[in-house]
Amino acid sequence: NKMLDNGDGESILWAYSKLRKRREPKKSLIVLSDGQPACHQHSIETFTKQVIKEIEKDASVDIYGIGILDGTVKRFYKNHTVINNISELESGIVDVIKNKFI
Repeated sequence: NKMLDNGDGESILWAYSKLRKRREPKKSLIVLSDGQPACHQHSIETFTKQVIKEIEKDASVDIYGIGILDGTVKRFYKNHTVINNISELESGIVDVIKNKFI
């Protein structure tokens, strides 16, 4: 089932590894999520939490979770917000960039 192959931790780790190679002294990673990670691996939630915690320790990278119509990001990200109406997605992302990263 393709719906069970949503390895957030692996995707976040991949994006983080690419971001770390950039020369800018400060980097930002915004993760959009529509729910809980789902994968055939039983430990995917634990793995995803560990990946996020390690990135949060890196002072050169800010990571921020945005939940889209779902509040699960509250359990994973220290810095997070939830968009409860899809029409607010664009303004929500812009607000995060302006208020958290600039």
